[in-house]
Amino acid sequence: MDPLLTLEQMTMGYRGKPVLSNLTLDIHHGELLAVVGSNGSGKTTFLKTLVGILPPLMGRFSTKPLRPDHPFQVGYVPQRATLNSLLPLTTKEIVEMGTYGTLKPWQNLGQNERRQVEWAMEAVGIQSYAKLQYSALSGGQQQRVLIARALASKPDLMILDEPLASLDQESVKTMVTLLLSLRTEAHLTILWADHFIPTMAAIVHEGLLLEDGTIFRGKLDDLLRLSAHWTLSE
Repeated sequence: MDPLLTLEQMTMGYRGKPVLSNLTLDIHHGELLAVVGSNGSGKTTFLKTLVGILPPLMGRFSTKPLRPDHPFQVGYVPQRATLNSLLPLTTKEIVEMGTYGTLKPWQNLGQNERRQVEWAMEAVGIQSYAKLQYSALSGGQQQRVLIARALASKPDLMILDEPLASLDQESVKTMVTLLLSLRTEAHLTILWADHFIPTMAAIVHEGLLLEDGTIFRGKLDDLLRLSAHWTLSE
């Protein structure tokens, strides 16, 4: 099967300044990959370029969605702190934002979008507080809302940026179970960046290591050993 996403000699960075250079990589349907690297290694640049927030500086990437009649979609779960919890939005309104990329500026949500929103909320178990203010929810509940928002876009690729940050131990266990379940039920390909390395390593076996402006792919245990050597030798 063709890769879901292929990067070809891609350079990524900010304001014309390269952070990662000459990246060549295939990501296949159904993969669950950890994204690791030291602080400042380019993880955020990498993720935001794949999402489309940052344009690539050089090179190209191609996509092969599972559904030929549906354009390639990326579901992005940002760090929870990046969403202003003071915004006066309900849980459902946050999730509805996930459908906006498929609508014209003048269009309201149609029947298909509303069904997708309801499915996404049910998939992560947040129907009971659909009308509650997002700012009133616990950290674990807010994280579920952000995952539902990403699911509402019908993504081929889900990108998670520190989904376990600031969660208590019980919420971490619940979130990990949810992510593994969604991977199967929604046929997701997942890139997962987090600082909860032991938790990730227990369930994720393949990874991407970003260091020294480039990318390495391999077994997560091997990459973590390489990353530790890199840090010690700096």
